[in-house]
Amino acid sequence: MPPRYLRRASPTRLKHCQERTFEACETASTDQCCGVIPCKLCIEFQTSYDTYQSSATFGSSSWTGTLNSISFVAFWERSASDVCEFVVYFGGYEVYRASCYDGASCRNPSGEASVTVGTESGTLSWSVYEPRELELIDDPDTGCRDFFCGSCRCSCECICVKITEYGGRVIRGELCDIAYDCDPPTWAGVVGYYDLSFTLGRDRYGECIITPSVDGDELDSVAAGGCGSMSASITTAGGDLIEISCKQCVCEQAEQDVCIPCPPGTIYPWAVSVTFTELGISADSGNQFDEDQDGETIFNYPVEGDYGGYTIQANFGECDASVAISLGGVSICTFSGSTGSGLSMEAVDCPGDTLTLIYTITCENGSTLTVVISG
Repeated sequence: MPPRYLRRASPTRLKHCQERTFEACETASTDQCCGVIPCKLCIEFQTSYDTYQSSATFGSSSWTGTLNSISFVAFWERSASDVCEFVVYFGGYEVYRASCYDGASCRNPSGEASVTVGTESGTLSWSVYEPRELELIDDPDTGCRDFFCGSCRCSCECICVKITEYGGRVIRGELCDIAYDCDPPTWAGVVGYYDLSFTLGRDRYGECIITPSVDGDELDSVAAGGCGSMSASITTAGGDLIEISCKQCVCEQAEQDVCIPCPPGTIYPWAVSVTFTELGISADSGNQFDEDQDGETIFNYPVEGDYGGYTIQANFGECDASVAISLGGVSICTFSGSTGSGLSMEAVDCPGDTLTLIYTITCENGSTLTVVISG
C-alpha cells in the first residue's frame, strides 16, 4: 500500500502537478523547514493605475521571477531563534516575513504585502499555481493504468486564447475548464464574437488532441502536445486564426497587441457625440483629421469648453487619449496615455453600422472615467 500522502483519497496526498518533496535531512532547499512545497507561485502587483502579473518558479532554494521588470524572490529560512519563516524580497528589499504561527504554510505560502519600489506603490500578492490534474485511464489494449494522453499527468485550469482576424485585428481572452474533475477538461466560453469550446482527448496512438467547437460547429481535432504547457491552433472557415495555450498564472503576451479599434480601412464619421458617463454630460465633436467632413480612416475627436459646470480639455484618438477635467477649480480627472497604460478601448460598433467606441480611463487620482463616442 502506498504512503498515506500518495493515496488518491487522502486530503493530504501529494499533488503531483504542483508540488515537490524533500528529504528530512536536506538543508539547502528550505533550511529543513518543509518536506512538501509548491513548484510555482503566481505573483501580482496591483498599483493605482495598472495590474501586473507573472510567475515565480522554484529553483534550488527559492522561487524567483520578475514582475514589471522588478525582481521577486521568496524562500524559507530558520530565524536566529530557530523558527521557520517564509520571506519575500521585491526589488531587492524584504517586504514580507511570516512564520507558520503567522499563517505561512509550506504547501500554501500565499500572502500579500503593501510595497513601494521606486515610484511604484501598490499591493504585491502571491498564490500557488494549480494545474489541472488528469485522471489515469485503463489502456484499451493492455488493460494497464496509463496516462490520459501522451505522458501527461497535468493540464491547465484555463487556456489563453488569441484570435487573429482575417483583416489583422487581434482579440485576446481566456477560457476555463467547465468539466468535472474526473472527466477530460473542456475549456468553453465566449471570446470576441465567437462561442468557443475545446475538449482534451486521446487519439488512437495515445497522443493528446484537442477537439474544437466554434459557434456550435465541431471541427476536426488537432494535436496538442506539451501537457501543462500544451498549445494548439485552428483556422475558421472565414480565415480567422485561433491559437490557444495553457495559462500558467498569466496569459503571456510575447508581443504588444496592435490596437486596431475597427478593421483597417474603416471610414470614421466626422460628427460624433462624446458622453462622459460618470459625469452625466455629453458634447458634440468633429474629427480633426477630416477637414472635408466626408469621413476619414483615422480620427481625433476633441472636447474643449464648459459643460454642465465642468471645464473639459480632452482629445480621443486611435488607442490614445488625454483628459483634463475640473469642477470649480478642483481636478476631477487628469490622464494622458495610450492603451495598456491606464487606458482600455473597445469598439462596440464600427461603420458600416453606427460607430460606438468606449474608452475606460484610470485617472491620476485613481478614479475611473468612462467615455462613449458614438456617431
